[in-house]
Amino acid sequence: MAERRTYDARRRSGNNRYGVNGNAAYEAAPVRRRKEIHRETIETSRSVENRRNSLKRMSFIDVLMCLVLACVVFSGFVMLINYQNRITEENEQIAELKKDLANVVASNDELEYNINSSIDYEEICQKAESELGMVVASKDQVYFYTRSSDEYMKQVKDVPVE
Repeated sequence: MAERRTYDARRRSGNNRYGVNGNAAYEAAPVRRRKEIHRETIETSRSVENRRNSLKRMSFIDVLMCLVLACVVFSGFVMLINYQNRITEENEQIAELKKDLANVVASNDELEYNINSSIDYEEICQKAESELGMVVASKDQVYFYTRSSDEYMKQVKDVPVE
């Protein structure tokens, strides 16, 4: 009701500078005309429409960016699966090669055992003494050499006598 009196007081007085609310007087905001209000609503509706259009454009850009991102992620997953498949295949090949290596080592060990068991050292000693005239070495003629690993050793000079 107080606002109505204020409006009435401003309207009756013709003076738009002051308004009355009960027993208090205040300086009122200037009354805007209909053309100004209409112009502002048109401007706000244009700005709202511009914002909506920009949001539509941004949403298209967002969709496009999401599609690109989805493609990148999908291709990353495909590459990851390919790498895992290659690793699995290589691990299978390694297991197969290890099995082949174990078979070859077993056959080599068997052949080495057969070769070593076929040697008759007594026969060799007898032929060396009787046919070649060799003599068994005495204990002072034998020198022992210990080595740290199974390596091939080639003698280039005579063993020194101490």
